[in-house]
Amino acid sequence: MSPSVAKKTRKSLTLEVTPKCSMLSDVLYESTLESQLWMLYDHNKQLIGCGDAYSNKYSLKLEKGDYTIRLHVRHERPDLLEKLSDLPLTVLTKLTQEKLFISHKPTSQQVKLDVYTSFNAAVASGKKAQTVTMPPGTCQPIYLTAPSLSDKILKGLGLTPGQALLGTLSFAKDEQVRKAVSSHKFGPIRTMPDQYLLRVVVTELPCKKRSASNSNSEEKKEAKTYSEYLEALRDLQTAWISKLDNENGEQLYKEVMSAHPDHLAAQLARLQALDAGGAQNRAAVIAQATKIVSAVDTSPLLAFYGTKTDTRSDAAKYKTQMDKQRNTLLEALSRQGSAICADVLSASPSEAAPDVLEQLDTIASDIMKFVEPTDSKVSGFFISYYRVRKFDGLALRLISRQCEEKWTRENEAKLTEAYSRLGWTHISSLITSSHPLRFRTNYAPF
Repeated sequence: MSPSVAKKTRKSLTLEVTPKCSMLSDVLYESTLESQLWMLYDHNKQLIGCGDAYSNKYSLKLEKGDYTIRLHVRHERPDLLEKLSDLPLTVLTKLTQEKLFISHKPTSQQVKLDVYTSFNAAVASGKKAQTVTMPPGTCQPIYLTAPSLSDKILKGLGLTPGQALLGTLSFAKDEQVRKAVSSHKFGPIRTMPDQYLLRVVVTELPCKKRSASNSNSEEKKEAKTYSEYLEALRDLQTAWISKLDNENGEQLYKEVMSAHPDHLAAQLARLQALDAGGAQNRAAVIAQATKIVSAVDTSPLLAFYGTKTDTRSDAAKYKTQMDKQRNTLLEALSRQGSAICADVLSASPSEAAPDVLEQLDTIASDIMKFVEPTDSKVSGFFISYYRVRKFDGLALRLISRQCEEKWTRENEAKLTEAYSRLGWTHISSLITSSHPLRFRTNYAPF
């Protein structure tokens, strides 16, 4: 029998990974289990790679996305295999920009490990080790202290308790010394004598104890005001506008707008609800998006993003407000333009009037004041806009970029359609014929 233990992992950037089952790795013929095989699949259930007991022989380069690892183990006893269903699987990765570095002068992208020449100095955080010159035959103990778990660089790696950093430790400054062959009167001993394996295991963050002063200050905090209650109620109502059905959502939207006429988040939530309704709501989507765009003053936004350095005391808070307004404006423009393009493309014949083309050009120009057409927030609109403008090559470029980020059935259908519009039927036919290979209904058998 051979059960499969499925593990899911998510990678946010291109990494070289090595799956390893610590309990079973490095043992093949000596193991009581008959065989083992791990297979790694992408989000489309397409086989990316596989390996067996010797994990150091198999490494895979994975792009950003979701992956599933299935570990197959064979044995004649089902009860023993059942115990392995919760077997942990380790995924080893190499740090790219980050480096494990031994130094008391850390720079950016370095994990700090302090070095001391005495135990007391290491315990008391005393004087750190400097350059040590040793005559032949002498011994010099060194002591390493673990990096602070609250260190900014260590936090940036996104490590969790139980993970480990692996590396090597060297003492000589000269590169030739590190690569020398250690010799003895009986002959060479080993190569790379000045490299020693080093492992740093990440533990849980220490619990922060509340000081007496903090507890007293919290007790002295003033009670929440009625205006804060109204803001919290407004935000709760806004969050429910897009979750309710059309009739109740519209009623709730009117209630919020009657109490807060300038609340952009409620207007955007109503726009999202209308856009989710399909083609019958396109006119309402265009009207609602136009209302949002007219409510946003773009001059302060352009002035803010054109400023090189903001010297305000509350610069971070002000930037958050500007980012919210910009994102609201971009989403409204994108949904407005997409609805107009959908009306044009669904018409027969799909020819836009000059005033409609001028309106779409204005929307595209307003968007490009803030972001590029390749931005994920607006790329959907620009694909439709290029189709209306008969710029099929530019539309194909954006669709190809979407497919590179994540190849889905929807993106593949757009890509095939774009190739067909260009007359490149040989490419669209190839993509269509290979569709079952990319989007499998089940995992490939072992």
